[in-house]
Amino acid sequence: MFVSGEAPALLLLHGADDTIVPVTRSRDLTAALRAAGADVAFRAVPGADHPWTGAQDAQGEEVFARSVEFAGRVVRRRC
Repeated sequence: MFVSGEAPALLLLHGADDTIVPVTRSRDLTAALRAAGADVAFRAVPGADHPWTGAQDAQGEEVFARSVEFAGRVVRRRC
């Protein structure tokens, strides 16, 4: 896997019960990007599969809130 500290800020949200792409892929990418010095955040969503089936409404709201917070932080830092 090639990663760079020059990568743009990245928020990875992954269903913990994903049956198509193992959650370890996002965990490994997060670790590699952090080691390279990139700005990366990761959250495994318990109970969620690949198309987010199994996720509870509250989890969807949390994912949305986390996405807005992350985007706001990144934009504020760049202004």
